[in-house]
Amino acid sequence: MNCSAPYDVMQAVTTAIEVTGLPAVAYPNLGETRDSETHTRRGDAVFDTRLAADWVAAGARLVGGCCRVGPDHIAQLAGVLKGQPS
Repeated sequence: MNCSAPYDVMQAVTTAIEVTGLPAVAYPNLGETRDSETHTRRGDAVFDTRLAADWVAAGARLVGGCCRVGPDHIAQLAGVLKGQPS
């Protein structure tokens, strides 16, 4: 699951595992929506790193971030996956 909204990842992970029987990859973007007419991003960017523990529990084995997810987000993500509060 690459470059999808963080809140869409769980369904994609579970579906991919059901279909393929293989572990999944979860690399969501920052969570904004893209306006194809103006070629801009809009909406609130919400990268809720707390969701990652559920992705891993569901079978995601590689977890990270895509577009506009930066080092601070990855550090928070690592903390969540190591059991530290975000």
